[in-house]
Formats: sequence, C-alpha cells, structure tokens
Amino acid sequence: MTPRYAVYFAPRLGEALQLIGNAWLGRDAASGCLLPQPRIPDLSPDLLRALTAAPRHYGLHATLKPPFRLVPRLQEADLRDALAKFAATRSAIQIDRMELSVIGKFLALVPTNAARETQDLAAQCVRHFDRFRATPLAEETTQRLSTCLTPRQQVLVAEWGYPYVLDQYRFHVTLTDGIADDALRRKLGDALAELFATVLAGPIRIADLCLFAQADRSEPFRIIDRYPLKA
Repeated sequence: MTPRYAVYFAPRLGEALQLIGNAWLGRDAASGCLLPQPRIPDLSPDLLRALTAAPRHYGLHATLKPPFRLVPRLQEADLRDALAKFAATRSAIQIDRMELSVIGKFLALVPTNAARETQDLAAQCVRHFDRFRATPLAEETTQRLSTCLTPRQQVLVAEWGYPYVLDQYRFHVTLTDGIADDALRRKLGDALAELFATVLAGPIRIADLCLFAQADRSEPFRIIDRYPLKA
C-alpha cells in the first residue's frame, strides 16, 4: 500500500459548513465516521448516496495541493514539518460569502470574492510542496490526459501532475458527482440551497491548512492534521 497526501481547506469543527457539509456528504473526514444523509423529497437515499460518492471519498474540502505520493527520500514527518512552517507564514483568508455553482456537471460552493487570494494560496501550495510529490504512475498520467483537457491543462499535467492548478485553478467545495441529467442537477441544487442556507448567508474563513491522507487509492481520505494560518 502506498499512501497519498493532499493539502486541503476544510472547515473547523462546529462551523456551519463543517456540520452541514459532512451531513450532506454522509461522512466526517476527521473522524472517518459515516453519517446519515438528509432526506430529499422524491429522491431515494441510495441515489443521493451515489450522487455524492466522489466528494464523500475525498472528504469535505477545497483543494490547495492535489493528491500525491511522497518521493521515496522523504517521510510523512518531513511533510508535516514543512506544512507547519509554511502555514505559519501565510495569512488566513476571509471569504465574505459562498454561492452554489455548477462546474462542468457537478455542484459546488464557490466564493463570491477573494478569488486572487485563494488562487495565490493554492499556487504557493502547489509550488512549495512539489518537492514532496513523486512522479505519477504512467497509467495515472494517461488517465488524466484521456479526459477533455485544453492544451494548457495538458501542460500542467506534465509539469505538476494535475490539470486544474495555477491559472486553471478555481477555489471550490465539491458537493456532488457529475450529474448529466439537467433536471436532476436542478433538483439537487434546490435542495442544497435550502440545506446550506446558513452557510450561504455568512462568511467563510480559511483559517487552517489541512493535511489529508489515504492509505491507498481505494481508501477514503482522512484529515490527519491541521496547521493554523496567521490570524
């Protein structure tokens, strides 16, 4: 088994986004516990579970440094130490408000402001921690390149192992898998607008960088530590 790591934003314990988001996805990435999902009228629990499978696997988060395996010469302790030092020199980010958006075919929360701040933080994470990233397996790169990517995104896969970084990055919290059926996507969007009303009405603060890990690709990601940003 080869673990993978990622640097994500995740809300703090007890915050509205943490409570509502974990319930929606049906899993708490900190404890690893599965949670009962809300009931959506005229939507079976099994279908909701299927439509949230991918974000549940990764845990409630916004990506800053996409998942990677460690280079053989470095250990998890090295990554933890570097992340603690990095976070201590970066400032927390205030997002005034989040809104629901469709990205491709999936539903997500996106900020209404702080686009430059979040993009800069993510770019710094991508670059700073790339020395920890092992070269992706050939089949992983092939799989990435088999999707509909622009020429620029293909270059980013070659350079950074992931297409949606740097100038192609957009801060977002994924809430569903891709949903091809427009009517079904609208139905879930309406349910999310109601369930996340408290989240959508208030600010979100990126106060920590969270280290997520999975034992291997079949296992869900877990939060293994938090590193506070400067107030």
